[in-house]
Amino acid sequence: MDIIGKEVCHKKQNLGVGTIVEMTDNSEIIVTFKSRTMKMHYPNAFKDFLEFTDSNLQKDVLEEISKKEAAKAKAAVERRKIAEEARRREITIAKRKPVKKSMHPCIAFKLNYCDGGEDGEYAGFFGICSDEMIKLNMKKKKSWCSNSLCSCNLFIRGKITEEELLEEWSDEYCGVNPCMDSAALRDWSAESSPGMMIRSAEPGHLCVFTTQLPSKNYNSLIKDRVVVGISIIDSIEDGNNDNSRVYSVIDDDYRLLFNIDEAKNFKYWDIAHVISNPNDLWGSGLFRNFDDEKAIDFLKTAIEIKQDKEGKEQARKFLEHYCDINGLDANL
Repeated sequence: MDIIGKEVCHKKQNLGVGTIVEMTDNSEIIVTFKSRTMKMHYPNAFKDFLEFTDSNLQKDVLEEISKKEAAKAKAAVERRKIAEEARRREITIAKRKPVKKSMHPCIAFKLNYCDGGEDGEYAGFFGICSDEMIKLNMKKKKSWCSNSLCSCNLFIRGKITEEELLEEWSDEYCGVNPCMDSAALRDWSAESSPGMMIRSAEPGHLCVFTTQLPSKNYNSLIKDRVVVGISIIDSIEDGNNDNSRVYSVIDDDYRLLFNIDEAKNFKYWDIAHVISNPNDLWGSGLFRNFDDEKAIDFLKTAIEIKQDKEGKEQARKFLEHYCDINGLDANL
């Protein structure tokens, strides 16, 4: 709805008639009254504070607010259902006796670096990348980012609007996002490539999220992969592209997030190196499996890497819990 130049009144203050002169990228409108200028959030400001002088516009904006609130309420209900189901599955995993089905029940995922949500302390993976990061991932031909069907790629090339791009990551659209990387550490979830099923990984075992931090060797596959997150697998379900998606347990105690300084020192290949892969090449797939012995090594390293007392204690308890539910000895 085009509202620039439209006249409004303030419901709470006697400011006379004002004019909307600008809408920012953060969905804030700037309104000029005779005595002052105000910045308010759109469209919520029209619920309690502002009112269009045009009754038709006011009716339209109230309908827009109502639709957004209904969508948020629906999404909240869905998230609660998912959380409750995940909690039930987690309790089941914690109580069962470990049954070894796979020699390599753990999994590590390869993520393209995403600075969405990056705050200077922690890496992103919690929102759509900045324009600069999208362009870099496209230039370096990162998988999906460089694909002509990628929403971020379409946005940079002017094929879709920023609003259309942001809608794909909004919480109002539960479970939808431009790529798995943009929500990997929001949802603590990742998936395999189209046509590739995850066979060996098992619920109750370790899930490691890895990436390459942008640098002069950003396109290299050798020795520069770091760990940004560790969790316990809750479930492995069929994806939408003949693939599999891994979901982590919902309990934050068993989700370890590493800040950028910690991640720089948490070298994936220092633990994942195997004789059969002497050059530490990941390859084209999005995941690799490993055994519980390496899982314990990852968790012991996490204790060392964590910089604060609380983080070290969380990692230590994580290790104890992991060994308990899988019948392991931390001194393997």
